[in-house]
Amino acid sequence: MRRILLLAALVAARRRPPAIRTTTWKRPKRGGATANLLQVLARWFACQRQLRGGEGGALQIVGGSGLFGRRVYRYHTPESQHLAEHARREARLLADALHSDELTEADEWERALPQITTALLDHAPKISSAHQQLLTYALRDALLKRIARNPELGLRCCWLLQDALLDEKAQTSAFGDGLFRAAWAASQQSESCGETAAFVGALVRLSERLAKVERTKRRQPERLWPLLHALNDWLAPRALQGGVAVPLLPASSKASLRVLRLDVERCRVMPSRARAPTLLYCEALCDDDEASLNLDAEARRWANVVAPPSTPPFDVVESFGNTPSRSAFEAARRAELLRRVFPDGAWETFEERCKAQSPYGRTPGWRLASFLVKADDELRREGLAMQIVDNLRRTFDKHGVDAWLRPYGITCCGARAGLVETMSDCHSIDHIKQAMTGLDLEPDLATYFDIVYGPYDDRQPVGGTSRKEASLNFARSLAGASLLCYALDVKDRHNGNIMLDRAGRLVHIDFGYMLGRTPGGLNFEDAPFKLPDEYVRVLGGVGSDAWVAFSTALAGGLHALAADLHELQTTLALFFGDAPFGADAARKLGDRFADLDGDPRRTVAVATEMIRQSHNSERAKQYDWYQWRTNGIVP
Repeated sequence: MRRILLLAALVAARRRPPAIRTTTWKRPKRGGATANLLQVLARWFACQRQLRGGEGGALQIVGGSGLFGRRVYRYHTPESQHLAEHARREARLLADALHSDELTEADEWERALPQITTALLDHAPKISSAHQQLLTYALRDALLKRIARNPELGLRCCWLLQDALLDEKAQTSAFGDGLFRAAWAASQQSESCGETAAFVGALVRLSERLAKVERTKRRQPERLWPLLHALNDWLAPRALQGGVAVPLLPASSKASLRVLRLDVERCRVMPSRARAPTLLYCEALCDDDEASLNLDAEARRWANVVAPPSTPPFDVVESFGNTPSRSAFEAARRAELLRRVFPDGAWETFEERCKAQSPYGRTPGWRLASFLVKADDELRREGLAMQIVDNLRRTFDKHGVDAWLRPYGITCCGARAGLVETMSDCHSIDHIKQAMTGLDLEPDLATYFDIVYGPYDDRQPVGGTSRKEASLNFARSLAGASLLCYALDVKDRHNGNIMLDRAGRLVHIDFGYMLGRTPGGLNFEDAPFKLPDEYVRVLGGVGSDAWVAFSTALAGGLHALAADLHELQTTLALFFGDAPFGADAARKLGDRFADLDGDPRRTVAVATEMIRQSHNSERAKQYDWYQWRTNGIVP
């Protein structure tokens, strides 16, 4: 009898339609692994698509490891009642998961906020099944529940919705407007959020107003300063109560940055053809001494190395004739180079001078802060780049890869507007080379390292502030930047978009051209990443300790990212929602890292070939020459 029942079960299983290649939700056991929000969002999105009929039917999301297993999520048209019932069961399980208290990590909700708002707007409950509406309302209610606990998260959600609703249809806008009003009401339960919204809104309108002024006049101080003085008048009574919070630190962190007043005479409008990005310096209170806004701990360690000595101004001709020796001449020229690269000296020195002149300088927690206000600019895509940077850093830490990336804060503050953290100890390589040209020096990065940090010597001990340590810092940052540019296919890498901090580390900015977008539609830069010959000489040449550190970190990073690629692909696909661009970007990302998580020898061979293709690339040199001829950016 048992044999007959087993045979009948096998026959029925053969006739049954194939199951969907997904992993169903299982509630984690107590003390076990907790659910990852990004994985839940991936399942949520895949289930919505399947309930809707799976338009496109293409591979779009690669799921995470752990709770759901590393699976490929495919969208199939429900051809039978069994498949449709499976999707409905998934919808109910996911809705229960979102209503539970298992997804409580505040920083996860903040990191995934752009993906959550996109998902809700793409799947607004217009003409949809009951289970689709169940999923949408479950995600909406879960988001509002977190906003009720953290009003600042609600304010950031409102700003993202404002930006996203610019391009949405009327039916979606109705649901989006309702979500916006609910999030706004929840955020306004905190009085500080209302003041923050008013202050940031005033800064954005200021930038928009200046953008309408003629380009030759908008940078004049008399255009900007009266507007900032009016803002200081508004800030004055609020400074007595602790200041107005600005959203530059993570909303999930316990730290807060509260502006007391703007340092008007140091603020200025940055050069731009069509916009008016405004650089602001402000006196603020921060209740976390370790918050790395504008400056990190490693950069502070190098403050004395780049601090210009108090020597008389340097003139090439006069100093060469008046200095008693060649070494004295070189020392005087080095001091002048540092003065030109760091005109305000070290950030700490600049901060101390401002503190001594401030009426609030004796207030505990006082600090100087700096940020850019941008209007009419696509900041959500810049925010995506910082999400990927944060993801890469976590992957490097997880796998022990000695590569370095420096994220900077980007906060979308409404429709095509926002705040961008400045890196006070960083200057563009273009700025450094312009300073070198003015001193009759060859505009070469390796020459800059030789002058500021001394000649490279492999025999120097690791640590301290030696040239070898600076070159090792450069190697780690070069590996991180190369992996980022390769993963996101970042273009427009001229010397105006590559910064160097005082510890010798590279920092890439401006990610407007990535994921296949190129300036002018011309693919000048076809190498995997930028590696001119001067970078190799900064590392001490091929075979030096710094070179080995770079090449080892590059190969290790390729292997680590290939092993954890699912999270990167999911972040990309969910960011663009139903747009086919996101699926295409995730697929291309998978192709670039295909089979790199297996045999380490293959990974090393691929890394070696990437270095060969990138080193002194002719197309990269052509693009640098083009930027020099058109925009004056020194190659």
